[in-house]
Amino acid sequence: MHALAAVVQEFSTWTQKDFIERVGHFCDQFDAGHPGHGLPRDFTWAFLHAFPLSQLAGAAREWIRWSAEEKSTWIEDHGPCQREQIDVYWLPQPWLHPVILVEGTDGGFYAWGGNHRIGVAFSAGSKTVPAIVGLRKARGIASRTQASASNRKDRS
Repeated sequence: MHALAAVVQEFSTWTQKDFIERVGHFCDQFDAGHPGHGLPRDFTWAFLHAFPLSQLAGAAREWIRWSAEEKSTWIEDHGPCQREQIDVYWLPQPWLHPVILVEGTDGGFYAWGGNHRIGVAFSAGSKTVPAIVGLRKARGIASRTQASASNRKDRS
């Protein structure tokens, strides 16, 4: 079985409880009042092997700039080493370490875990990333679709 297919198969067996246990320690990423703030139980979780980067809050150029600054700071503080070479060890098989994203109260998606990997994906020209995604339970499908369409229009 192909590695990606095996990962997709594995995640297909996960319950909501399994996802919540996996993402729980990332929920402090944003303060109350931020669109990405929430508790793991506020979301319905799923694995997507190709989450569109265009759905993320923030422009691609902002992610690319931030990623380059982070890498530069790491090298300055710690010297060159394999850890900052995410493009070498993560990009070939990103599904082995999916990012963790949540739907914001504004309809955009925010990273709870994997900011550096998202920056590398944008820098490499990727259009998608594998992600564990939390959709807000309080938002209905109509408002979710409308917000997504509005977000895409705003970024055009």
